[in-house]
Amino acid sequence: RVRLAPSAGAVRLRGRVRLDGAPGSGAVVSCGEASAGCDESGEFALVLPGPGDHTLTFEFERPELDESLSVGVPLEVPNVAEYACDLSIPLARMRGRVIAGDEFPGEIGVRAEGESGDGVGLLWSTAYCDAEGHYELRVVPGRVTVSAGGPPASAWAEAARTVVVASGQELEGIDLTLSRGARIHGRALLESGQPAAGAQLWGSSSDRRTS
Repeated sequence: RVRLAPSAGAVRLRGRVRLDGAPGSGAVVSCGEASAGCDESGEFALVLPGPGDHTLTFEFERPELDESLSVGVPLEVPNVAEYACDLSIPLARMRGRVIAGDEFPGEIGVRAEGESGDGVGLLWSTAYCDAEGHYELRVVPGRVTVSAGGPPASAWAEAARTVVVASGQELEGIDLTLSRGARIHGRALLESGQPAAGAQLWGSSSDRRTS
């Protein structure tokens, strides 16, 4: 294995991350082009291009639940050759149900985005609903927008709502109701009148939803 020496002015960053009080084992941490995995105790090591303000991105996955979580943590790095830090990311939980009338549209993904008051950003948290539309998401405390939509190319319009959650809170009943859209059929032609074979079409509604 070949190790490249850091460039002049680079900072060797060593740290440990805890997620909701537990070691962030298995997480992937990245900053710019640098990335590394966290060991069982949540420890990691990166080489940053230099001192200053950086954002560390941590990605956590729970494959058994089809859940993934990405969090951005701001970090101010001093002008030193090596720097150590311990980071703790608090979480909250949201649970609810995606409702779509009598005809459930199959595999439904739920996504949350938000930011806490201290600059920690929930880049995204995603999960899939069960057969009855129930879901659970881990999120960063703060103002969070959760949304759900039908499968790709389906006629179900996206639903979204915004809530405020506190650290450690388990928020129940965050339900989302999908509305049935409509399908538009037509034919795309070039200016010459020939069929526009292979063309991709997008539609946009007044509330900026696209498909």
